[in-house]
Amino acid sequence: MPPVVAPGIIPRLSKLVVGMKAHKNYSEAIGQHLLLVGSKTTMDPDSWKPVLKHRYNAGSPVIFWKKGRASAIEIRVDIHFQPIARFNMAAEKFLPVGGVQSRSDS
Repeated sequence: MPPVVAPGIIPRLSKLVVGMKAHKNYSEAIGQHLLLVGSKTTMDPDSWKPVLKHRYNAGSPVIFWKKGRASAIEIRVDIHFQPIARFNMAAEKFLPVGGVQSRSDS
């Protein structure tokens, strides 16, 4: 079995790569050969669409999804076509929409 890697390997490797890229003889070709240069990708968060699943826990719905690269998800609640709140995962709370207050129908 190989020996256990000491903690802090990622910062050490990052520092090594920074030093290599700063060397006067470094070139883009060397970086590609050493796999230090990856392909450039563009991410458009507006196109992300999470797959939501649900289950019930003690009669209340529980919504879950895979986070992926997103840091938050926003779920908007619409009752009788009047949006009243949205759930912001980054803030971990419901936020009112447009000053509309929650109401109960009688």
